[in-house]
Amino acid sequence: MYTTEDGIQRPSVKKTYTCPTLSTFLFYCAIVVVGLAIYLPIDMNYGFLHLIKQFDLSSPKNLSFHTYMLNKLGWVKLDNTKIWSKEELSKFTGDVGEDLYISILGKVFDVSKGYKHYGKDGAYNFFTGKDASRAFVTGDFSDSGLVENIDNLNPDDYLGLLNWLELYEKEYKYVGKLNGYFYDSEGMEKEGLKIFYDGVSKGKKNKLLDEEESKLFPSCNSKWTPETGTNVWCAKISGGISRDWIGFPRQFFKPGQTSYRCACVNEKYLNDPRFKVYTGCDPYATICKISD
Repeated sequence: MYTTEDGIQRPSVKKTYTCPTLSTFLFYCAIVVVGLAIYLPIDMNYGFLHLIKQFDLSSPKNLSFHTYMLNKLGWVKLDNTKIWSKEELSKFTGDVGEDLYISILGKVFDVSKGYKHYGKDGAYNFFTGKDASRAFVTGDFSDSGLVENIDNLNPDDYLGLLNWLELYEKEYKYVGKLNGYFYDSEGMEKEGLKIFYDGVSKGKKNKLLDEEESKLFPSCNSKWTPETGTNVWCAKISGGISRDWIGFPRQFFKPGQTSYRCACVNEKYLNDPRFKVYTGCDPYATICKISD
């Protein structure tokens, strides 16, 4: 009780404070996490963070504190990649100084440590100072062949280019992107890279099909001697494939190809038009002598 100024007694009001329980605290934390999980992907595509992603973050004038923090959180990646012009790159051929740069699939690498191979008198000097991606898989080292254009290659060629790129990424220092067939002046991907990605995808699918085909139609065993010439034969182990059937040697032609390989074919597939009997060989023989 307490007494007011006018002498009236009134009951005291006791104020109490309680802390939230752990379960309540965790409940509200969960709400925040779920909200961020919904908001951030939307904002990265349409909102404030999307606008930040459009900035040239390699430029100090656009690097604000909140952008720096977003980079630290992994939400925005700062890109300091140098964009090379073809004129700039053309100077790095070993003619002046010893810096040697090449470009493959639009990525520029410093190959100076491989001077023996890429230097002025090196076997691969013609690759320096330019992007000659096409020549890596065609073997055409003429001026018309040392170009960046990679359209209309075979799927296996795109896999070959991927292997070359992985080699340079492993062995040499990456120094930027080339403004040209694969990247624009802002370092954004162009149609050339789409052609490459599509080709690699087809190449990988073909490779899987070839692996399955090799299991279904294993390669023949073969042997050549001066006395007997070349003989091919089938057994329960051939082409690295172990199986419970032997098969019969056949010329295996793939659609659209004139070359063939020797395959051991199970009897149930002998009528497949892709297979031809070797000239002079009994259709049901497991060993055939090939005319040289």
